[in-house]
Amino acid sequence: MAFYSGGITYKLNDALQDFGGGQRLKIRQRDDYLFKSIEYTANQTATEFLTAPDVGNKIIVKGAAIQADANSGIVVVNGTVGGETIIIAKLYASRYTQLCQTGISVPLDENTNITVTSTTGDNNVLVKMNYVIDNA
Repeated sequence: MAFYSGGITYKLNDALQDFGGGQRLKIRQRDDYLFKSIEYTANQTATEFLTAPDVGNKIIVKGAAIQADANSGIVVVNGTVGGETIIIAKLYASRYTQLCQTGISVPLDENTNITVTSTTGDNNVLVKMNYVIDNA
């Protein structure tokens, strides 16, 4: 699939992930977006998900997705904007829940990381993100 905007043709790819119990999550990914995913199998406490780019650059989050194979707990993806910690995505877990946020644009502060905190125990949690690096 492709779309045309402002004289540029963008191609869209689907990042599709199987995740237990027949659940599948699709996150749209433009060719010019970077993509990262990590699966966790234990609680996380402000664990670095995405490292800050080179000095003077910043991450702009374009989409986030979380899946959890847990009956309870929360999963929070945080970043920093204006010196304050913000929530990029938050999932309240119940069996095979998922959250997919697309069409967002969250410019984080320069030289800051994205972190994940979860209280889902040893259940599987999958975090995915589309982003770009702004060479400020």
